[in-house]
Amino acid sequence: MKYNYIKNLKSLGLIGMSLLSIQTLQAQTLQRVKPVWWFGQSGAVNYNTFRGTTQVLNQNTTVPTAFHKGEDVRPYASVLTEYRPGKVLGGMLNVAYDNRGGKFDQVMAPCDCPANLKTNLSYVTIEPSLRIAPFSNAFYIFTGPVISFNVTKRFDYSQDKQPDVREDFSNIHKTVFSGQAGAGIDIPLSPKASATQMTLSPFASFQTDFGRSPRSIESWAIYTIRAGFALKFGTGKIAAPIVIPVPEKVVLIVVSDRDGDGIPDISDKCPDVPGIAKYQGCPIPDTDGDGINDELDKCPTVFGFARYQGCPIPDTDGDGVNDEEDKCPTRPGPASNQGCPVIAKEVIEKINFAAKNVFFSTGSFKLLPKSFKSLDEVVKLMKDDETLMIDIDGHTDAQGSDKSNQVLSDNRAGAVKNYLVSKGIVETRLKSAGYGKTKPVADNKTAAGRAKNRRTEMTVRNF
Repeated sequence: MKYNYIKNLKSLGLIGMSLLSIQTLQAQTLQRVKPVWWFGQSGAVNYNTFRGTTQVLNQNTTVPTAFHKGEDVRPYASVLTEYRPGKVLGGMLNVAYDNRGGKFDQVMAPCDCPANLKTNLSYVTIEPSLRIAPFSNAFYIFTGPVISFNVTKRFDYSQDKQPDVREDFSNIHKTVFSGQAGAGIDIPLSPKASATQMTLSPFASFQTDFGRSPRSIESWAIYTIRAGFALKFGTGKIAAPIVIPVPEKVVLIVVSDRDGDGIPDISDKCPDVPGIAKYQGCPIPDTDGDGINDELDKCPTVFGFARYQGCPIPDTDGDGVNDEEDKCPTRPGPASNQGCPVIAKEVIEKINFAAKNVFFSTGSFKLLPKSFKSLDEVVKLMKDDETLMIDIDGHTDAQGSDKSNQVLSDNRAGAVKNYLVSKGIVETRLKSAGYGKTKPVADNKTAAGRAKNRRTEMTVRNF
């Protein structure tokens, strides 16, 4: 009897030791190998946005109408190194191919012809960044300077009724200094205990246009939103497993969270509307009520538009006419003149006087010498102010056939245009058209009326 009692005690002891061993094994947790140095490659797309103005493309090409805005998607690729000595702070270095090209929004040339401009700007960049893992986990943010060395500077300009132009931009900065900020997350692809770790890291970043003007002339600037993936490899020491005591009791506490945002109602300032902890359970605010939350809104207290990152439509020349409605966005002028400067009354009067003193040989489009003095005055006015443009209209009386009158009026308007071009005025600043007898200003039944109808009109404008 005593023997059986002792035997039973030994059995119970063995069972207890076994259970204790099982409990200890269940509480062992493997730590993931954490390399200090990482190497890899990344690939991404650049969403490039243009703003500012460009018109003088190089010494040979000045387009008739300035380009202001544009956008496009271009590639980005890099080789990278990361240094992670601790859980929070580290460093990154990318050496990359960075394409900042794109296409500008289509504009209309003075000939009422659509014009297009595409660019191919690419750089080799060096991007040192501070890497911060604020929560000591896979999520990280980074920020730092970007040093870019220009590789290509091509443009393609096309305009209806004109040959395409494909050349290099002039005045391109060989080296550009700017900055970036972004965020990413490391997704492990290797087992925790593997000495060699591999991660896939989706990331996104914003490349500011501060200092990002590609040229030393004009105001064209580029900012970029980048999104892509990085594949990283690192080697480290395998850590011993951590033994975590298993709690004897599990206490389940039910906490109410009506809006399901992960913030208990007791701490939630907006318990019925999903929000985030940063705003005590409320949604990200939109102070100016423009539909763009304050964290994305560059002008959080002023109503704006998404295409301008929450800011109002810009007014580059500060004339009170926004750039989308301003025909001369870089030259101040009143709204009554579509944002362009008002042409001086004296200039208009001189142009009108010159038009009334243009004379041709009878039935011909040959200019008479007595016209030259007045036209030379027009040349001087246009050279003094290179923003001026002139529409030249030719008219005839009702004598002769419609066809002959139309041809004569076209030729006479063209003769005036050709004279101005011969004196050094760029042809794109001039437009000529003939109207035959279709726009009389007097009675064609009298000699005096017909004399008035045989005329040349010149209308000056600056847009």
